[in-house]
Amino acid sequence: MSVVVYSVVSKTMKKYDVLIVGNGPAGMMAAATLSEETKLSVGVLGPGVFKGRNIKGTSIEDITAFGLEKSIIARNTKLGMYSRAEKCVVDFGKERLCLVDLGRLLGLLKRRADRADFIKAEVVDGRRVPDGIILVDAKGGEYFGKVVIDGSGNSFVMARLFHLRAPKASFHCVSAICRNCAIADVRELMLYMDPAVCNAAFWIYPLDKKTCQVGIGEINIGTTTSRGSLYVSLRHAMRKIDWFSDRLGNAVLDKKSLVFGHKPVIEPVEKMYMDNLVFAGDSAGQGTALVGDGVRPALYGGYFSAKAVAGAFDRQSFTAADLKVSEDLWWERYGKYEAWYVILRHLVIKHFKSEDWDEVIKRLKAVDVETFWRIMSSQMTGDDLIKLFDFKLAEDVVAVVVDADVGALGEAELDHVAVRSGADAHAEGLRVVLPDVGV
Repeated sequence: MSVVVYSVVSKTMKKYDVLIVGNGPAGMMAAATLSEETKLSVGVLGPGVFKGRNIKGTSIEDITAFGLEKSIIARNTKLGMYSRAEKCVVDFGKERLCLVDLGRLLGLLKRRADRADFIKAEVVDGRRVPDGIILVDAKGGEYFGKVVIDGSGNSFVMARLFHLRAPKASFHCVSAICRNCAIADVRELMLYMDPAVCNAAFWIYPLDKKTCQVGIGEINIGTTTSRGSLYVSLRHAMRKIDWFSDRLGNAVLDKKSLVFGHKPVIEPVEKMYMDNLVFAGDSAGQGTALVGDGVRPALYGGYFSAKAVAGAFDRQSFTAADLKVSEDLWWERYGKYEAWYVILRHLVIKHFKSEDWDEVIKRLKAVDVETFWRIMSSQMTGDDLIKLFDFKLAEDVVAVVVDADVGALGEAELDHVAVRSGADAHAEGLRVVLPDVGV
């Protein structure tokens, strides 16, 4: 690999055109894209190869779009939404959902990033220099990049180093493989929504008729749900949810397969770019809504950041204005729907009761398949929100959500999200219900 030497750095420092912090989906997608589409020198700083089996549910269309079909371990045609008293199982009539093996997906991207150097390193310090950014690892090693892509996920490395505001709302989850199950329909992914169990979801992802992944998640603002607490909740859900007693009644949880995770959810940062710096994936708060799918936005975030960086090198200009296109592309793909999910997130985690999810799932039964898919794939409009949740959008509840709950994150964040989401053609519908949101 040829590297570019800049006058501001020492001869012993490792020097690259682009430094990528993090080797998760966002960082690896950025590295693969730059390797395939440019001749830039790329250094990827991260914790090393992912080990273990971490299964993620996502959209087949997006996995296929990025040529990652070999990471798919199950294909699904149905999505079931369950609450204490209601269920809605939608058959899409074709394979729209899938389960991917995260380790396999990252391995595929690494092979495509054949022009990149992969360096096992923990970034602990950094500084700006006239030509770019210098990062320092825990052993004192120094690395220079004309541009840095932060794909560090929930570590928020660059935000921490440069004293920037990171997302506060986090999705904490634990998942594990279950054996000796009795899965009647392996084509259905199942989500159970009940705040008496958790404020996000309990899920069952079938791998075959005898094996599945089970998981449970909580959304919190500024706090963390412990691994132990989530594990207890997971075991409780497996035993107590009547809908799944036939599937999990004799199931055995494989403790060695436990995976704990936490990520920002539905809270895009106000700026995903700066001079010489782009944020992608979780570090930019690019999580999608409701079903908690972090794979798609991370892949798109990494791809968009790489495209922006490639364009900046074509112009040989690395200002914030040159890198802004990464954010513009992401807002067009996902962000224009975010205001509705920001509101919904706060409504659900603080104000929902079990019977409220019963009502929502009743309403989901009445929508057509394409509307259901749009809502579940993070493309919900203001009109959709009203149609499903207007019974909870009373003026007093809205006031609490906007003034108190959202205030925990700062009104500036919501205003920013609302303005960007104004690209949504259905914004007018919610303006009547939420006049204080600013859309």
